[in-house]
Amino acid sequence: MKTAAIICEYNPFHNGHKYQIQRTRALTGCDAVIAIMSGNYVQRGDVSVFDKRLRAEAALSCGIDLVIELPVLCAMTTAEKFAHNGVIAADALGADYLAFGAETDDLPLLQEIAGKLAFESDAFRLKLKEYISPGAVTYAAARAQAIADILGPKAQEALSFSNNILAVEYLKALIRLNSGVKPLLIRRIGTEHNSMITYEKYASASALRTMMKNGEDCLPFIPPNASSIFHGRQPNDIKTMEKAIIASICAAPLKKLHSVSDVAEGIENRLQRIAFSAGNMWELIEFTKSKRYTQSRIRRIILSAYLGITKEDFGQEPLYLKILGFTPKGQELLGEIKRTAKLPLAKNMNAVMQNQAAFRMWKRELIFDRIYHLFYGE
Repeated sequence: MKTAAIICEYNPFHNGHKYQIQRTRALTGCDAVIAIMSGNYVQRGDVSVFDKRLRAEAALSCGIDLVIELPVLCAMTTAEKFAHNGVIAADALGADYLAFGAETDDLPLLQEIAGKLAFESDAFRLKLKEYISPGAVTYAAARAQAIADILGPKAQEALSFSNNILAVEYLKALIRLNSGVKPLLIRRIGTEHNSMITYEKYASASALRTMMKNGEDCLPFIPPNASSIFHGRQPNDIKTMEKAIIASICAAPLKKLHSVSDVAEGIENRLQRIAFSAGNMWELIEFTKSKRYTQSRIRRIILSAYLGITKEDFGQEPLYLKILGFTPKGQELLGEIKRTAKLPLAKNMNAVMQNQAAFRMWKRELIFDRIYHLFYGE
């Protein structure tokens, strides 16, 4: 059975996602589309707007055949690690294609950039060090400037768009893993990744989350099957748990905060100092961020501190393929995957009990989910 994988969050599922699935089928002629989806905590360092099983159900109602969960330790991390872990899962599933969106349709350009970044040359590293050493820009901005010196301004411009950056990370991972999965670039339509502006029937997931939390009408931007699943559900907001999070940072020993994933350069001191005066998460994030520490990185640090995710967890890769849901076609596909998958397929804990590392990861996921549901029901 020919398959295509999409690494996603569907937070929430919208018309742009449905378009991507339809284009993937049309361009590949695949028999099934697999979603490799983050769970109850998402890459940017936030809680998911709806429970993972609800989001999986929406995806299955709109063209996805099989939903595999990307564990929190593999999903709530940098864009590079998120992409790397998603590609590991796609490769382990034996997918023929990996479909992803981008603001450009110039796949050769993105592949050229990915090739330079996958195995960095001495010349590139020197350029990167030159731009990042003053500490005035983020790593991403310094990297884009270094790439421009090597490949020209067109490459730098490409790296100024969020989906292009993630596309490059997918391509990097495919190169580094020497994967046989073929990349499929689908140009994004409608609005940009984090745009608050709607365009015809398209809106970004960021805009939709804001609209949902404000009680605004989202129906024009979400497929009917998905909207019927989301209907009547209260969207989740990290504000619900913000006091508990801030309190945990105030009470944590600095040594413990220093051990949190992605913490460096003494940012734990600044974070705890601000936690003692911050009235909410917005203030904690805004007053802690800097030119080197973006909002997303600070969000991940804060939530990682609360969940107990440490530097030792940063390099964690998927150890199993957790099944969140499937259609009849997906069930048929699972019969094939079981014989060829490079990682164990798992619907419950029994499938991972023989592997101590996988078992530990599974138990930690149960803890993460329990914390999520203490605040958000289900």
